[in-house]
Amino acid sequence: MEEQALILERKNWDSDFFKREIYQLIVNGPISQSALNERMKELDCAGVWGVETVVYSDRVADTPILEDAGFRLVDSKMTFISKLTESEVANRVPPFGSLRQVSSKDISSVSELTVECLVDNPEFNSRFKNPRLFSREESIRYYNAWNERCYTEQPELFVVWEVDGRVIAYFNYMRADTRDYSPLFKGILTAVNQSFRGYDLHNLMQEELFRRFGVQEWWVDNSTQVTNIAVIKNHIKARKVFKSSSLIFYRTTRSLFKGEN
Repeated sequence: MEEQALILERKNWDSDFFKREIYQLIVNGPISQSALNERMKELDCAGVWGVETVVYSDRVADTPILEDAGFRLVDSKMTFISKLTESEVANRVPPFGSLRQVSSKDISSVSELTVECLVDNPEFNSRFKNPRLFSREESIRYYNAWNERCYTEQPELFVVWEVDGRVIAYFNYMRADTRDYSPLFKGILTAVNQSFRGYDLHNLMQEELFRRFGVQEWWVDNSTQVTNIAVIKNHIKARKVFKSSSLIFYRTTRSLFKGEN
């Protein structure tokens, strides 16, 4: 029973990308502290660098047990999954500048916006920019990789806002159908230059992307950190439907967590 309650799987993409072994802990039942400690010891002996686990709101009581095994809170997530139709999409345009599909010449500008609005933004929180886990260079490489994937695989779902020849905002989606939701489009990354905020650009860019989906009705997945109040308010303003919330914990080499030996 205890063995089935705790499932450990290698996170292949993360491990290969960051060049260190990273596993995922999936909890399917009551956690035994002794069983969890034993599984963690096995991974330590095998040289596994880190273990990630997601705690949904209905299992918050697991938190003390995870903390006693060395896990620490590093991230959070709120997910909004909404069903939309063509008739619901407003036909608006930005107050100035223009929205268009990304091109190869935009990638460097997109990267600069990403560093400014995500990596170097103290108000944005994510495990992938947590300096106790990843270096600034690794964080930049991680977010750039996602933007490059969106551009390479589905450029039609990657829009930029251009003003006077300068890219000052972007938003991208990817098709990500599941058994329960199809067609499903998942929001990946977005950034708006600080000097150009306050124009409802996130919603304007989304509406432009919705018109590019090529279907009459669809599901859209917008996820953000619990701490990202501005984006959450934007989702509520846009009448997105709340689906779930969760906390993300990491267990790794103790020296990576400040104040611990």
